[in-house]
Amino acid sequence: MIGVIYQDEYAVEEAFQVLKIPWEWYDSSEEYDVVIGRKEDLKSGDVNFNLIDISEDDVFKKVSDLLNHGVMHNSEPLCEMYLAGLREKLKQFTTLVEVPPVPWGYSYMVALTHDV
Repeated sequence: MIGVIYQDEYAVEEAFQVLKIPWEWYDSSEEYDVVIGRKEDLKSGDVNFNLIDISEDDVFKKVSDLLNHGVMHNSEPLCEMYLAGLREKLKQFTTLVEVPPVPWGYSYMVALTHDV
């Protein structure tokens, strides 16, 4: 399981909605394969897990800013690039089981809502 310790709950929830992998908010009484957060946000006794320290490369802030504000004149999939880096770090500590954004065997999907 992935534990997350981070102040901006919205930013984390946005990132994991795109990632589509199971996670939960960090609880010091639980055991995790890996914890994602800033080293300075952890208590000194919290050492019994693998840590992905995002102090210098805050992927949650980058994804949140990108989804909420965008980037003018950009033609690269920045959000996917940021999350691909996080996926690679996670794969060092745990097996990722992602829910693909398309049905098995298809290259795309369509969703109709009441707004159409």
